[in-house]
Amino acid sequence: MLEISLGTIGLILLLLTMVFRICMVGSSLRKFSKMFEGKKDFKDGIKLFRYLEIPGLEQFVKQEFFFTVLPYTALSLVLIFTPASKVALAELNLLVCIIFILIVIFWAILDASRSYLINRKLEAVRKETSVLRSISGNVLDGLKYVVYLRGSVPKTALSLGKRALVGVAKGKVKESTKETKKKPFGIAALIALEKMISFPERVIGKITDWGKDAIDEKLKNKFERYSRRGKFRLFVMTIWSLVPSIIILLLTIFNA
Repeated sequence: MLEISLGTIGLILLLLTMVFRICMVGSSLRKFSKMFEGKKDFKDGIKLFRYLEIPGLEQFVKQEFFFTVLPYTALSLVLIFTPASKVALAELNLLVCIIFILIVIFWAILDASRSYLINRKLEAVRKETSVLRSISGNVLDGLKYVVYLRGSVPKTALSLGKRALVGVAKGKVKESTKETKKKPFGIAALIALEKMISFPERVIGKITDWGKDAIDEKLKNKFERYSRRGKFRLFVMTIWSLVPSIIILLLTIFNA
């Protein structure tokens, strides 16, 4: 066993954590995609979620993607430009070997915990979104409607009646298109509005409440803190992601 090289240990470590990360994220995305009728609907649903601008959600995705790719990139560079794959554990001092293994195990446990946390966050989004299926029967149309209500139509407009609501909607879409330049979303939302305008006021009220309460309150607290991470914290997390590669690099240099 001690004949195994430092580079091999690094690869095994990152492959195991990567497989676990893929399983955690993949299971949530698979459940989320099943709520839509096809791949096109799924892609449109992702775009609508971005347009909802849930505080911290986009930042969360970007940061987790970066901290997932970084360790593999760093290790690849170490393996390419150093003889890490030729340094075996048997060449290390016993105490150094034990410390190295303990650090590697501890790092893997923390990384697995982060993967589980990502899974819980994505599951929260999926569960809140699934509410629209029970209300409207179609998750995608429900999302379009919530996007429109949340960004364009005041809640008080619902009391003006169906015709007045459509009139306000058209005006708001034009204004929103001019200001935000997000014409496709405005049109999609208006189409969804016209399709769903025949819903009883009780159902419309439920969708409006979902858009305000579930997104602005339940999901806000889950992702907002990711947009508040300071530069120092991000620096520490970056260094932590590089720990396996740094240790392997140092051991390779000292045993060269």
